[in-house]
Amino acid sequence: MLCCYWISFGPLAARQNPSPEREEYRALIDSAEQLQRAGDYTLAIQTCEQAYRGTADQAFLQDLRAEAAMRIGSLYAWQSQMEQALQYLLEASTLFTALDDGMMAARTLNNIAAIYQELDDLKQAEEYLKKALAFMNRLNHLPGIAVISGNLGNLYARLERFEEAKDFLNRAYELQVSLENPVGQAYSLNYLGGVFEKEGRTQEAIANYELALQIEEEIGEHFLMMHSYFNLAQLYQLEAATYALAESYYAQAAEKALQIGSPKMGLRILDAQAALAALRGDFQLAYALSTRSREEADSLALLERNEQVAEMQAKFDLSQKETEILALSQANEIQQLQLARRNTLLAGGLGTLLLLLIAGYTYTSKKSLESRIVQLDAEQRWRRGQMNPHFLFNALNALRSVVLQERVADADSYLNAFSQLMRKALDASEQEFIDLEEELQFLQHYVQLQQLRFPGHFRYEVDVAAELQHLGVRLPVMLLQPLLENAIEHGLRHRAPGGHLTLRILPKVAGATDEGAPIRIEVEDDGIGRAASAALYAQQVRGHVSKATGIIKERIELMRERNAFPIVYAVEDLHADGTGTLVCLDMPLKTF
Repeated sequence: MLCCYWISFGPLAARQNPSPEREEYRALIDSAEQLQRAGDYTLAIQTCEQAYRGTADQAFLQDLRAEAAMRIGSLYAWQSQMEQALQYLLEASTLFTALDDGMMAARTLNNIAAIYQELDDLKQAEEYLKKALAFMNRLNHLPGIAVISGNLGNLYARLERFEEAKDFLNRAYELQVSLENPVGQAYSLNYLGGVFEKEGRTQEAIANYELALQIEEEIGEHFLMMHSYFNLAQLYQLEAATYALAESYYAQAAEKALQIGSPKMGLRILDAQAALAALRGDFQLAYALSTRSREEADSLALLERNEQVAEMQAKFDLSQKETEILALSQANEIQQLQLARRNTLLAGGLGTLLLLLIAGYTYTSKKSLESRIVQLDAEQRWRRGQMNPHFLFNALNALRSVVLQERVADADSYLNAFSQLMRKALDASEQEFIDLEEELQFLQHYVQLQQLRFPGHFRYEVDVAAELQHLGVRLPVMLLQPLLENAIEHGLRHRAPGGHLTLRILPKVAGATDEGAPIRIEVEDDGIGRAASAALYAQQVRGHVSKATGIIKERIELMRERNAFPIVYAVEDLHADGTGTLVCLDMPLKTF
């Protein structure tokens, strides 16, 4: 499902008399627009950046600089490079406001809201969209009202306020039809398809996505085509009879992702193709696609880290040169003044040297901290990237076990549950935090698969404290599933049928539900225990190491260091004979 409709724009009217410089930079921006339409987003960014840099110090060309910044920001966003996109769009907003251009300021507010949706900050997104809609209503600008109404509808769909969502989206679609705007119609239909999909009305969702795709193919809108292909593939893979259609749409989505240069979307498509291959029973292909996805995710994280480090090094070198120039200038002044007041300037020079040393130390410390933050970002993305392949491999192993036992009915149920589970895993793959309700649904699907694999072995219970149920609690994504996996794989599967697995989420201090207050998550099982499990695996699998435990500990450490989100992890045996295990996670309460 798309996050937000980006408002595009044509050339702005000249604010000054024509000049050679204006014509030169106008031509560059127009060329970038043509490259964008052709699907070459990378070259479009490079072309537009020439106009952006060239207009930096020319006051009479700031309208073109603002337009270039907005276009670059939009292009970066379409390539899933959200931090760069936000940087350019915020500058564009500042410039348009200074130029007293209310229309372009409103458009920029809308596009900034799109970034915040991608970053999963829905409160900020709603705030920016409401501001943008207020601007457009005051200007009575129907195209802008249509676009932002559609974006608000899409946002309310994400918040599961479906009736509000459909009201805004139907209003937006009617306006786009009356305005004869095919791009706007395609966005509105995509959004409506997403609402129907969330409501479980699959056929209505498919109808809207297919109508949107028909429009997109007619006008050659590559970014939207990529998302429509992906959305349709996700729905068609829900039924065995339409697996071939799903495979075809995934292939077309992958082609578009490669064409426009969207590697993160390409990774989502690879993971989805792996899940589809598993559903079709082609486990060799599923494994190959998952391995390729993991390798490309690692390469992407390394590339992003290297780019960020190179950018920081360039800024550091520039700052060093400026410091050297300043120091030389100061030295020249000191030499001139020494002729008259040598003793006074000697003291002043020492003071200046001390200040420069302090400033240099502060600057170096700041750069070291920034470099560490970049490194931690890359490591955290890499660790999250490890979770999905690890989970997928274990799920495929479980399916293989069911198939080998020739439990045909269970295998069919497993495939259906596996499809739903992988869809939720893909939706969460780019997020850092996830709503508690969504996480519990995901865990329920996972446990159902394991209960199909080990019928009658254990019951699963969830106990969420009443005072936490309506707070909008958010948890680090994919944090709890490995804990349930360990409880089942290392404890419950080896005991007699009739075991219990319990997940509890409660305030650590009774009644304390303020933001940041400590909460406790407990995973308890009455399995054979850690010591017996270790002995059993030592006999069966030489050198076995629990990957789930290692990954979860490393993620906890990264969450603490990068996000200042401390998580305390503890494990204890429940009984004197070593049976039963209790895992506890203590962390601060985080809400919307």
